Amino acid sequence: MRIPKYFRNKIIRTFGDKGERWLLDLPEIFKMCKEKWRLEKG
Repeated sequence: MRIPKYFRNKIIRTFGDKGERWLLDLPEIFKMCKEKWRLEKG
């Protein structure tokens, strides 16, 4: 998963360490949501 640098920086600047951990978990969170709701690229 490619996360734009500006988004990454804003999350870390706003939420600090918690934001950085969330960013690390984001690909897995996205995968779980995709599977749960059967999301597909449109």
